[in-house]
Amino acid sequence: MHNNDNNKLHEMIIILSKETYIRPHKHLNKAESLHVIEGSADVIFFDNKGNILKKERLCEKNKNISFYYRISDSVFHTFKIRSKYFIFHESTEGPFIKKKTQYANWSPSENDLLKAKNFMKSI
Repeated sequence: MHNNDNNKLHEMIIILSKETYIRPHKHLNKAESLHVIEGSADVIFFDNKGNILKKERLCEKNKNISFYYRISDSVFHTFKIRSKYFIFHESTEGPFIKKKTQYANWSPSENDLLKAKNFMKSI
């Protein structure tokens, strides 16, 4: 919904399928907010060595589960989609500078589908 990568506020409607692999990553000195529109997912947080720190379930339809989450710290995270589709509104600070996103070297690349699938099963 933002005009370009240089905007100071980036807003996106993101749709992920159950098969989507988001490589664990962290944004350096940048916060992001997630507001669930439809579906459910776990946001999984890791330390720098790949150990799971916590899992935060997000869902739009359950009053006992959060529909909103803000990631304020530079911490590795990924999504594990629990429904057929997970649709959310994400807001984050711009501009987008690719080198300020760090991918976990202990996680498989998005191009290695078998390793990515096995990694997601393991978490």
